[in-house]
Amino acid sequence: MDEISRLLQETVTKLFSEAVTPELIRNFEDGQFPEELWAQVQELGLLDVLVADDDSTWTSAYEVLFALGRWSVPIPLAETMAARRLLRDAGEEIPEGIITLAYADDYATKVLTGVPWARMADYVIVQTGTGDETQIRLMPIGEANVSNKTNIALEYRDDVDISVAPGRPVRKANRGPTALEAGALVRSVQIAGALDGMLHEAVTYAQDRTQFGKPIGKFQAIQQQLAVLAGRVAAVGRAAQTAAAAADGDDPVIDIAIAKIEASDSVSETTSIAHQVHGAIGFTYEHHLHFLTRRAWAWRNEFGATHHWALPLGRNAAQRGAENLWSDLTGGV
Repeated sequence: MDEISRLLQETVTKLFSEAVTPELIRNFEDGQFPEELWAQVQELGLLDVLVADDDSTWTSAYEVLFALGRWSVPIPLAETMAARRLLRDAGEEIPEGIITLAYADDYATKVLTGVPWARMADYVIVQTGTGDETQIRLMPIGEANVSNKTNIALEYRDDVDISVAPGRPVRKANRGPTALEAGALVRSVQIAGALDGMLHEAVTYAQDRTQFGKPIGKFQAIQQQLAVLAGRVAAVGRAAQTAAAAADGDDPVIDIAIAKIEASDSVSETTSIAHQVHGAIGFTYEHHLHFLTRRAWAWRNEFGATHHWALPLGRNAAQRGAENLWSDLTGGV
């Protein structure tokens, strides 16, 4: 870890671990946006982590995105960070305020569904199509009609009617991720953080909860489940780190696809284990675990589910040919 990454990790860990309490998250789910936290994030310059200077990297931003998932932070920081980087890479002027991301298969789409934080955003970057068919627009949210909706974690995922506000075209960057790929990368890293939080919660509970006179973490069956959980958490984190490093290069789509598939596919097993270790208490609203698991369940399908990202992997394997498949899978080992 380089010095910038270490400083960012220390900053966001201290901020979010202290500020993002269960009470703050419950208040958010009751309709109270954490204005004070958002002000702190702005004051610390976290919105500009990916655009602060020419040395700003997705690798360093990983620490911020990971912490957002690890602490279930209910603010539109990840989307705004990514959107600002996309605009900078395209040589576009970066507007002030909150910027979010959206994707649609068809340019003729009139209503964007499940747009993160749209009701609070000032702008949305809309990508339509992929590959050579990709088109990108920057649209002021104030010109559109927004229908307030939420995902299973009660995060804002609004529908945006853009029929009267198509926005203006934005140049495609020559390197780095597209809007869809950036969204998938962000969610992969956030899932990695959420899974790390689940592992911490499960291990702590297994050490504290006693049964038959000893901590349940001493039982072999629990130890085996925790080992499986730790393995999946490590795999998702490594895939997400690799994708973040690739995003600093020219064409990161394959590494981002791998990360999103690994992250999304892991959610069912990891959340099941975490809840099994906790037993019934993990399902109660008073316990912190569900803040993590509900986000992981929601994020796995955002910005492309597993089947979407399997397509570029399959096409790449077919183009590379059978003779390269093994070396591609093993990194030349």
